[in-house]
Amino acid sequence: MEVRRRLFFSRFSSSCFFAEGVHITNNVYLSPNIYCNRNVSIIAKSYAPVQIGRNTVLSPNVSVVSVALDTLTIGAERSHYGRSIHIGSNVWLATGVLVLAGSIIEDDCVIGVGNIIKGFVKKGSVIPARVSKL
Repeated sequence: MEVRRRLFFSRFSSSCFFAEGVHITNNVYLSPNIYCNRNVSIIAKSYAPVQIGRNTVLSPNVSVVSVALDTLTIGAERSHYGRSIHIGSNVWLATGVLVLAGSIIEDDCVIGVGNIIKGFVKKGSVIPARVSKL
């Protein structure tokens, strides 16, 4: 599978499923029975790993990004920073969810469509989809 060649310093179980278009960088640790649907991106650096627990589903177009750009500096001096991300077991990230640096999502959570997660999500939480009313 093509995704395996790109996982240079990452670890994952053979029971993980990767659909077409999945992009995973170095320093990502996937437990058994992870399902990554189309166009999932998991981006980590050596100083900011990503860990995902067992039986977790990442729906289409989910992004998990442990690095960000320092917005307090201007010009060429801008630097990247990173903080690790931990996603627990039995978690469902619905379509279009974005998980930002430093986030912790505990076990048994459901994150609805289009949410942006930054921070701590308590065990068993259900965060409804972000829906705009026009």
